[in-house]
Amino acid sequence: MNGGRHATETLAETLEELTGEIRSLAERLAALESDHCPPPTEILTVPQFAAKHPTFSVGRLRRLVFGRENNGLTESGALLWRGRLLLLDEAAFLRWFHRFSFSDPLRSSRSLPVARRGRPSPRVGRHR
Repeated sequence: MNGGRHATETLAETLEELTGEIRSLAERLAALESDHCPPPTEILTVPQFAAKHPTFSVGRLRRLVFGRENNGLTESGALLWRGRLLLLDEAAFLRWFHRFSFSDPLRSSRSLPVARRGRPSPRVGRHR
Protein backbone atom coordinates (compact mmCIF):
# COMPACT_ATOMS: atom_id res chain seq x y z
CA MET A 1 0.00 0.00 0.00
CA ASN A 2 2.90 2.25 0.68
CA GLY A 3 4.14 1.69 -2.89
CA GLY A 4 0.85 2.92 -4.36
CA ARG A 5 1.00 6.12 -2.37
CA HIS A 6 4.60 6.71 -3.50
CA ALA A 7 3.64 6.17 -7.14
CA THR A 8 0.76 8.64 -6.84
CA GLU A 9 3.03 11.27 -5.29
CA THR A 10 5.60 10.73 -8.03
CA LEU A 11 2.96 11.10 -10.75
CA ALA A 12 1.63 14.28 -9.11
CA GLU A 13 5.14 15.76 -8.98
CA THR A 14 5.78 14.83 -12.62
CA LEU A 15 2.46 16.33 -13.66
CA GLU A 16 3.29 19.54 -11.80
CA GLU A 17 6.70 19.76 -13.49
CA LEU A 18 5.19 19.17 -16.94
CA THR A 19 2.51 21.80 -16.31
CA GLY A 20 5.25 24.30 -15.44
CA GLU A 21 7.15 23.44 -18.61
CA ILE A 22 4.01 23.82 -20.72
CA ARG A 23 3.36 27.28 -19.23
CA SER A 24 6.96 28.26 -19.89
CA LEU A 25 6.75 27.11 -23.51
CA ALA A 26 3.43 28.92 -23.98
CA GLU A 27 5.00 32.16 -22.72
CA ARG A 28 7.99 31.75 -25.03
CA LEU A 29 5.67 31.07 -27.98
CA ALA A 30 3.61 34.18 -27.22
CA ALA A 31 6.81 36.26 -27.09
CA LEU A 32 7.96 34.87 -30.43
CA GLU A 33 4.57 35.54 -32.03
CA SER A 34 4.56 39.14 -30.84
CA ASP A 35 8.03 39.72 -32.32
CA HIS A 36 7.18 37.93 -35.55
CA CYS A 37 6.90 39.93 -38.72
CA PRO A 38 3.52 39.91 -40.41
CA PRO A 39 3.09 37.15 -42.97
CA PRO A 40 4.38 38.05 -46.40
CA THR A 41 1.75 39.28 -48.80
CA GLU A 42 1.84 39.55 -52.51
CA ILE A 43 2.78 42.97 -53.85
CA LEU A 44 1.33 43.65 -57.31
CA THR A 45 1.22 46.43 -59.86
CA VAL A 46 -2.22 47.73 -60.83
CA PRO A 47 -2.37 45.69 -64.09
CA GLN A 48 -1.18 42.54 -62.27
CA PHE A 49 -3.83 43.03 -59.57
CA ALA A 50 -6.53 43.52 -62.21
CA ALA A 51 -5.43 40.36 -64.02
CA LYS A 52 -5.47 38.34 -60.81
CA HIS A 53 -8.81 39.79 -59.61
CA PRO A 54 -11.04 40.34 -62.67
CA THR A 55 -13.64 42.08 -60.48
CA PHE A 56 -11.35 45.10 -60.51
CA SER A 57 -10.56 46.60 -63.88
CA VAL A 58 -7.46 48.74 -64.26
CA GLY A 59 -9.70 51.78 -64.65
CA ARG A 60 -11.68 51.05 -61.51
CA LEU A 61 -8.50 50.51 -59.51
CA ARG A 62 -7.12 53.81 -60.76
CA ARG A 63 -10.36 55.60 -59.78
CA LEU A 64 -10.18 54.08 -56.30
CA VAL A 65 -6.54 55.14 -56.00
CA PHE A 66 -7.36 58.64 -57.25
CA GLY A 67 -10.01 58.98 -54.51
CA ARG A 68 -7.74 57.46 -51.84
CA GLU A 69 -7.93 60.47 -49.50
CA ASN A 70 -11.74 60.29 -49.36
CA ASN A 71 -12.33 56.54 -49.32
CA GLY A 72 -9.83 55.47 -46.65
CA LEU A 73 -7.50 53.63 -49.00
CA THR A 74 -4.53 55.73 -47.86
CA GLU A 75 -4.99 54.69 -44.23
CA SER A 76 -5.37 51.02 -45.16
CA GLY A 77 -1.68 50.64 -45.96
CA ALA A 78 -2.51 48.92 -49.25
CA LEU A 79 -0.77 51.48 -51.46
CA LEU A 80 2.99 51.35 -51.78
CA TRP A 81 4.63 54.08 -53.82
CA ARG A 82 8.12 53.64 -55.24
CA GLY A 83 8.67 56.88 -57.09
CA ARG A 84 5.96 56.97 -59.74
CA LEU A 85 5.40 53.22 -59.51
CA LEU A 86 2.29 52.25 -57.58
CA LEU A 87 2.22 48.81 -55.98
CA LEU A 88 -0.75 47.25 -54.19
CA ASP A 89 -0.47 45.07 -51.11
CA GLU A 90 -3.01 42.44 -52.12
CA ALA A 91 -4.08 41.35 -48.62
CA ALA A 92 -4.37 44.91 -47.26
CA PHE A 93 -6.35 46.06 -50.31
CA LEU A 94 -8.80 43.17 -50.11
CA ARG A 95 -9.24 43.73 -46.34
CA TRP A 96 -9.96 47.42 -47.01
CA PHE A 97 -12.38 46.61 -49.80
CA HIS A 98 -14.20 44.01 -47.74
CA ARG A 99 -14.51 46.35 -44.74
CA PHE A 100 -15.54 49.24 -46.94
CA SER A 101 -17.98 47.33 -49.13
CA PHE A 102 -19.69 45.28 -46.49
CA SER A 103 -19.71 47.71 -43.58
CA ASP A 104 -23.12 49.08 -44.64
CA PRO A 105 -25.53 46.52 -46.12
CA LEU A 106 -27.55 49.28 -47.80
CA ARG A 107 -24.56 50.58 -49.71
CA SER A 108 -24.43 49.37 -53.29
CA SER A 109 -21.27 48.87 -55.27
CA ARG A 110 -22.22 51.93 -57.32
CA SER A 111 -21.90 54.12 -54.25
CA LEU A 112 -18.20 53.41 -53.73
CA PRO A 113 -16.53 56.75 -53.21
CA VAL A 114 -14.43 57.11 -56.29
CA ALA A 115 -13.09 60.18 -57.91
CA ARG A 116 -15.62 61.49 -60.39
CA ARG A 117 -14.66 62.32 -63.86
CA GLY A 118 -14.65 66.03 -64.34
CA ARG A 119 -17.16 67.41 -66.76
CA PRO A 120 -16.26 70.47 -68.71
CA SER A 121 -17.62 73.49 -66.95
CA PRO A 122 -19.84 75.80 -68.95
CA ARG A 123 -17.90 78.69 -70.29
CA VAL A 124 -19.09 81.79 -68.61
CA GLY A 125 -19.26 84.95 -70.65
CA ARG A 126 -18.76 83.23 -73.98
CA HIS A 127 -20.74 84.82 -76.77
CA ARG A 128 -21.46 83.44 -80.20
